[in-house]
Amino acid sequence: MALPWPARYKIAVGAARALSYMHHDCFPPILHRDVKSSNILLDADFEAKIGDFGQSRLLQNLGAEYWVSGYVGSHGYIAPEYVERLKVSEKSDIYSFGVVLLELVSGKKAIDDVEFGEGANIVGWINQTLWKVGGADKSEAEQRVLDRRILDEVGCNFIQEMLGVLCVGLVCTNRIPSGRPSMRDVVGMLNMCRSTPNADEERISTPSALVPLSSSEGEI
Repeated sequence: MALPWPARYKIAVGAARALSYMHHDCFPPILHRDVKSSNILLDADFEAKIGDFGQSRLLQNLGAEYWVSGYVGSHGYIAPEYVERLKVSEKSDIYSFGVVLLELVSGKKAIDDVEFGEGANIVGWINQTLWKVGGADKSEAEQRVLDRRILDEVGCNFIQEMLGVLCVGLVCTNRIPSGRPSMRDVVGMLNMCRSTPNADEERISTPSALVPLSSSEGEI
């Protein structure tokens, strides 16, 4: 059963707040370095917790960049500047979080050779889909990207919220680090996506203990 949109939205906001706290409210700031769906843990109320700090690093100050001698993190979530130049900053976490947002709105995995083509990832697939189809029919392109399991639900009224979160995910996955927002800004942007405050909080089955947002296979 696909996770309902209200739960996905709550997870997105909760995880964003957790990362914002790490970046902006901890001293020194904490860089996670392995943000991905399976490291976002959910409690019985679908409150998101960030887990697995095995690769985390303390920053001297927010905005600092540093070079590393090798890769850590997970394929499909690693920022381009990390892959190309082994350079990381808090913007690397923001890119990885953007990938999680794209997974939430599309229901797809970060990496899927069958779905996206060999060597491709969700960021490239979504951008290519929006670019190819968008010129002819922007609405069709957007709906190709959004999770059909949610769109096909009777009475679905979450399309605008989903499109808003899609846009935030695309901004977070900008190839240029300086073009990505801060996590504090991401929280504000996600809050602005909410089209029906305090409404449609449908009852959903909840986990009995902390569980990851996705399995190792990336299913949402």
